[in-house]
Amino acid sequence: MMTNKGYMTAVLGRFNADSALISVILDRQELKADDKVDYRAADLAMYNEISLLIGGVSSVSESGFSMSWDSDALRQWYSLLAKQLGKENVLAENRITDESDLW
Repeated sequence: MMTNKGYMTAVLGRFNADSALISVILDRQELKADDKVDYRAADLAMYNEISLLIGGVSSVSESGFSMSWDSDALRQWYSLLAKQLGKENVLAENRITDESDLW
């Protein structure tokens, strides 16, 4: 049986979200870690807590060791998640387009 925490670990693990961060998301969204996964509720929790994940998408380099996170991959995943949930993609960049030909 997949749990809420197991599901979030599987999904957010590719973005290097650790167990502590996943616990924070679960707590803030009032989901029980060991309950059978409610996929919609878990997806909604990850959508709602994107600000916690954004902080982890940076690069670290120390003593010849480096690790980087792909912020574009996180943004693409979030965009798909928002679309699946029928929610606004709050990470979408607003673009100004030239519509002067319409005047």
